[in-house]
Amino acid sequence: MSMRIFWQGGFVALAFAASAVIAPVGAATVHGTSTGITLTDNRSLQMNELEVDPTGDPKPGQVPTSLSIDWAIVDISPGLGISLWSYKYTIDWDPTSASDISHLVLNLSAGCDTDMACVQTPKINGSNPADTSFGTFIAPSGNPNLDAPIFGVKFDVSNGTGGDPFTVEFSSNRAPVWGDIYLKAGKWSANNLGLADPHTSSNVMDFIARPNGTGTPTCPGGGTFPNCSQQQVSTPEPMSLGLLGMGLLGLAGVRMRRRARG
Repeated sequence: MSMRIFWQGGFVALAFAASAVIAPVGAATVHGTSTGITLTDNRSLQMNELEVDPTGDPKPGQVPTSLSIDWAIVDISPGLGISLWSYKYTIDWDPTSASDISHLVLNLSAGCDTDMACVQTPKINGSNPADTSFGTFIAPSGNPNLDAPIFGVKFDVSNGTGGDPFTVEFSSNRAPVWGDIYLKAGKWSANNLGLADPHTSSNVMDFIARPNGTGTPTCPGGGTFPNCSQQQVSTPEPMSLGLLGMGLLGLAGVRMRRRARG
């Protein structure tokens, strides 16, 4: 039997109301798009914007009564002609006696599993390298109460000494769009409400920002991203090439005239 636990804070009420104005009921789904409020900077999903379910037979205190997923996304290559973004997610819950999270699944667009630059140098808590795997994750198969399949990346949080709270961060060559997230703990699990429909919600607060799967980054100095060259070798323009050719012809004419006189 599924149980939903709701928590409401003052900040969330304002954020929720604002999103309702921007994304009215009946509008097209926002999943996979960058529509609505900004995806970058600092934002969060709170307990009332997540579906939290117990697993097994939890004892009192083993399931959180509050839960938040904060994210900070920054374009770290403005004006450089390349696409490079910093993604950081912070997961926090109370009480601290609630079971720790074992793994986290973040939705990605198709193609990210074969692009090594889509999720670069993933870390847990800023320093511990994160064990990751890509694919389609379903319930149950180690993902109890997962509302719908998620294609994306799995972070093994327990291997990176997650704890409460913990952070997952990486860099990516993909700009953010709206997507899904799933958390699996010892005695509970959670995912965003937009996954339950699935993906018919027009409310941006039913989703989380994550890397898109389209677009090819370029290097302003040549080379193949992310191994960009330090300097760009300039290519002569057609007019410059024409002037150079005329100069060479003129030099050849001078030499021929000198030979005729001799």
